[in-house]
Amino acid sequence: MNLKRLILVCSLLIGYQITNAQEVCPIIPQPVKFAKTDGSFVLTQHSPIVAEAELLRPVAHYLQQELLKEQGLPLSVYSASKESGVKLVLTSKKNSDKYSLKINSKGVVIRASDDEDALYGIVYL
Repeated sequence: MNLKRLILVCSLLIGYQITNAQEVCPIIPQPVKFAKTDGSFVLTQHSPIVAEAELLRPVAHYLQQELLKEQGLPLSVYSASKESGVKLVLTSKKNSDKYSLKINSKGVVIRASDDEDALYGIVYL
């Protein structure tokens, strides 16, 4: 009888973990805020990497090299584009968040107060 209860409890715990696994943020270390939304964005060879500020261009080129090396995607870096892709935006230094990462059907936007924080956003992308 005790073995049956143990199996039942273990089954319930595993079922609970599987059910709630989708609610866990897949980023380590955990961000201050995390909100899962509907939608996704798929990078293609035509997706641009946009670095609006000159300060963020080296970070954009780093992302370009990593995507080519790891995914075989030959993306181009631009200072502006109307196409959906990865956009790096420089924010004011007054922003309390180090960086923000937003992914939706329109693309990826990483907002950061400097190039180092933008790099963190790219790493967690």
